[in-house]
Amino acid sequence: MWYRLPIFAMFTALLAVMPANANEADEAWAEGQLAIAQQDYLRAQAYFETARNAGLRGPAVYYNIGVCQYKSGNYVAAGKTFQLIDDGYPQMRSLAQYNLGLVALKLARQEEAARHFRSSYYLSADNPKLRAMSSTQLRRLIGDARPSSPWLRTFSVRGGYDDNVTLQDEAALDPGASADSPFVEVFGTIGGPYTRRGGFRLDAGFFLLAYSDADEFNQAALHFGGLYDWRGSNWGAEVGAHAGTTMLGGDQFDRSARLSARLSRKLSATSSLEARYRYDDITAADSVFQSIEGSRQRVELRYRWYDDGRSFHLGVTNETNDRADPRVSPDRTRVQADYRYSPAVGWGFGVGAELRASDYSRLDPTRDEDLGRLHLTLTRNTLAGWQYFAQYSRADNDSSDPAFSYVRNQLSLGAFRFF
Repeated sequence: MWYRLPIFAMFTALLAVMPANANEADEAWAEGQLAIAQQDYLRAQAYFETARNAGLRGPAVYYNIGVCQYKSGNYVAAGKTFQLIDDGYPQMRSLAQYNLGLVALKLARQEEAARHFRSSYYLSADNPKLRAMSSTQLRRLIGDARPSSPWLRTFSVRGGYDDNVTLQDEAALDPGASADSPFVEVFGTIGGPYTRRGGFRLDAGFFLLAYSDADEFNQAALHFGGLYDWRGSNWGAEVGAHAGTTMLGGDQFDRSARLSARLSRKLSATSSLEARYRYDDITAADSVFQSIEGSRQRVELRYRWYDDGRSFHLGVTNETNDRADPRVSPDRTRVQADYRYSPAVGWGFGVGAELRASDYSRLDPTRDEDLGRLHLTLTRNTLAGWQYFAQYSRADNDSSDPAFSYVRNQLSLGAFRFF
């Protein structure tokens, strides 16, 4: 295919850099061009090397030598030549990176090839043809590594250390004992079948969290249900129903039924806005936990932007709880922002922040809380589809009741994949 071959035409303009008074170089260059036209690449390479040795300098002569090496099957030598161009001629880096990607493909180094094509794409903003070729190569590589399926599956595992194991961040429970402990977390989801126009699909997932030094906080959760998804050219909508159950410390904690709805609007080719609503009806699985019984409602507005590996998301959520016990019935407002750079292959990073205000207005005396959370993530995406990550997060909760104020630090390493 045309996009799998080194590029010749782009170097026509570079002939102007040839020394006009170097007859030997001129003649060798002309003979080399003739040999290329006849697809005699070994002879062409010899002529181009003669021109170089006679004093011809500049990226054109090195590029043609590299092309001849590539076409003759000498991929290691071609890689060294294109690397020389990449190192010595900054204006030619985008093209050199593209051809380094072709060399890596020939040497069966797919991850390295994807990295070069990605670099070529970013460096060729002023060259639409080269950018399209780089994008095509990268899509082909990623497509080969991630076969399409109407079913989307995710799996993640991570382990790390938590210096303040409590359930106060998310769960509506009174403060109790806390501990520091290593932990292991596993979750997975499956949904589908997905179609271009939407339709009905199944949705299920599980979550496991185990602490080696605080097993009273071990958690497990399971949810399953169905969604109906409609997609137009700019608008989308979704409604769903789920059932779920949670275990805490080895005992069943609650059972829940959920209704949800989502409306989305595409603002541009790279941005969207969506509104979500979720209603949970929660029943305690044991009389010990009857204080949590009741309902929870969430309304969220979310803005998303994505452009070739870079993404930004901003969300505002309002949550109301109507539980049996006012101590576990906060009204909450949450603002979240997250920026990520996650190339298809290679290193990336993420940074996110959250502010959450909680109002326990039905308590006597009332209680107010302000939580701030920051997380930093370093990622490594592979051609096989795995993302490896290291993450640090810190939560700082300031409460009008000192018993609920805390600081929490968590450090983890893990892996994630779409299937």
